[in-house]
Amino acid sequence: MPSARDDERSATSARLGRHAVLDTRRLEEAREAVARVYLDHDLSAPAEDVAMTLNATTDRLFTFGYLTYQSPAKLVMPPTEDNYHVNLTIAGATRAERSDGTRGSTAAGRSGLVLLPHHTNTVRWSADAEQWILKIPRSSLESHLGDQLGRPVHDVVDFEFGIDLTSPAGRTLLSSVEFLARELDRPGGLGDMPLAREQLEAFVMTQLL
Repeated sequence: MPSARDDERSATSARLGRHAVLDTRRLEEAREAVARVYLDHDLSAPAEDVAMTLNATTDRLFTFGYLTYQSPAKLVMPPTEDNYHVNLTIAGATRAERSDGTRGSTAAGRSGLVLLPHHTNTVRWSADAEQWILKIPRSSLESHLGDQLGRPVHDVVDFEFGIDLTSPAGRTLLSSVEFLARELDRPGGLGDMPLAREQLEAFVMTQLL
């Protein structure tokens, strides 16, 4: 008979379920999968007990994925140099700090984080935390901003550490990300329409900016 934890894993696997990367209870497998899709990092959890689900897909503009550990977890992430990471918390909570001393926290549906390319970041997940995570190459985001400004952008975009998902722009960002997720899971949706998908991804970046 399936356990309650197995039922939880089945429910969470449904988010971007057509783009499954890994379900695992092994800490090192979890670390390796997230490193492969997003970035190298150190991962720790009490008694190395996780029930991790990672679903993700990469297109021309960015990588988009869903991640949960179903365990308290701590991630220490060195500077990526080449990518921004946008973490939108949709269940549970996280606490974070980066190498310049800035601290932040997230709560389900209310807040997120932007991890800049030139900082080390430490993020602590609650046991029930779930996130949408975007890995956006500097080339994608800075070119998109340059197109909007009408001039080249060569420097790292200095985002605030925290994102307010209760503001009008924040609500639109979260809604557009969740719409993208639904379309990518829907047979015949945007996942099968490259041009429409690229346009929606560009809209997501516009909302982030």
